[in-house]
Amino acid sequence: MNESNNPTIEYLLSDYSPVNKAVVIKDGKPYKDSDFQILRAASKLVDKAMNSKKEDVPLIVNINNRSAREKKELINWESEYVGGFVGVVQISNVKVDTEDQVYEVKITIKSRFYTNRPFFLAYMLAQADPLFHDWNVPISYDNLFDFLLVTLFVTNLKDVAKQGIFRTYQRFNRNDDRFKGSIDIARHIRLNAGMKNGKLAYYYRENTYDNNLNHLILFAYEHLKVRFPEESRFLISRDNTVKRIITSIRENAPEFITAKKDQVIFKSLRPIAHPYYQRYEKLRRISLIILMNKGVSIFGKEMDQIKGILYYIPDLWETCLENRLKVANTDYYIKSQERIKVLDSIIYPDFVFYKKMDNKNKAILILDAKFKPNWYYAASTGKLTGKNYNFWEDYNKCIRDMDAVNADHSGVIFPTCKEQSGDSLSQSWEYNRSEKNTNKFYCYSVYVPESENINYTIWKKLLVDQLNIMEDNIRKTLELY
Repeated sequence: MNESNNPTIEYLLSDYSPVNKAVVIKDGKPYKDSDFQILRAASKLVDKAMNSKKEDVPLIVNINNRSAREKKELINWESEYVGGFVGVVQISNVKVDTEDQVYEVKITIKSRFYTNRPFFLAYMLAQADPLFHDWNVPISYDNLFDFLLVTLFVTNLKDVAKQGIFRTYQRFNRNDDRFKGSIDIARHIRLNAGMKNGKLAYYYRENTYDNNLNHLILFAYEHLKVRFPEESRFLISRDNTVKRIITSIRENAPEFITAKKDQVIFKSLRPIAHPYYQRYEKLRRISLIILMNKGVSIFGKEMDQIKGILYYIPDLWETCLENRLKVANTDYYIKSQERIKVLDSIIYPDFVFYKKMDNKNKAILILDAKFKPNWYYAASTGKLTGKNYNFWEDYNKCIRDMDAVNADHSGVIFPTCKEQSGDSLSQSWEYNRSEKNTNKFYCYSVYVPESENINYTIWKKLLVDQLNIMEDNIRKTLELY
């Protein structure tokens, strides 16, 4: 809900897709944006927030440690393509150099795989986060992102609970006969002058559990139960661990009963500085996002310039494959995301398949998970460049990793959709590293089934069948060596 008088513009995008394919809505009506200057200005503000080390922005970016070392872009404006993030971000007070107008901008990025229903994204989220139960997958993206908000709150609440309840110094104002601390003369005169009630106005500081952050967590918890009752019923009300944590915070923060939500939010805007409690920082930001919500999907009320939730979808795809690649042949085993030092650099091949030898294990095949579109065309034609793609950099990285660990073969695993294929494939190209050896570059695709006119249970079975085909293709390759 836009509480300012600024015009509101919403951009609906898909990952790794052209910006000019965006659906644009201005003040609730379809709008034609000819130059995307507003989107450009908004996305650059998001990029700045993602790459900043400051943690005072309620923007949750879910990205693994290896990907986090790279510069992050929501949109690549050189190519005018959306990057690898999915999620929702709201940006307030966006200004364009050529205009005096200020805009409120909301950017929603969906998975390019069948954008009407989020089944593929939900499946990958379930593989990446055990708390995300895919037996209750929402059928729309707005509901899915709401579900993610509840999931993030519960996940981080459980994580910080391992460290104990947050404790910090808090100032308390009292007016009674149990004096400690310092007298508040002005307040005492105002409250007690001429009253002869035996009371004294005073204040004191105490290292306590009864503080603003714990009040913020409790307010967020109460808000979720009202705002998302169905999601909360599955993820909160049935979880005894969450109940126990919330009960413990309530018992140790009795001032919550009289606390005012707006004041607690204002006093919680500053990031947590204490190094011991850094786990609580992400929960603080998530709680702020929850409480800033006033009914527009996830986000609504203007307080911070940027707020939102983003997932880096290539990381989700890697995790999904990592949980699936279980090679049955006992002569081989797999290492995923292995840290390998090569001279003065470190490489992280996604998957390295080793053959068990008598004296030592031999690296046979290195595979990288790829989520960029058009890999199917590259695999089926053998051409690494095309109208809308250039995969030479990805190809060369795979070859460098193969050489670095002295493996024999390399390749990629990627998803594909109905426009490209009706089944998962396995292709290979020869790569001659030397006159004595003929190495191969393998391409394995996973066909993602259509999600229209089908429920999630049936769709999931179809996807698992395709993942099994991919695993069989890799197993057949390994059996050759």
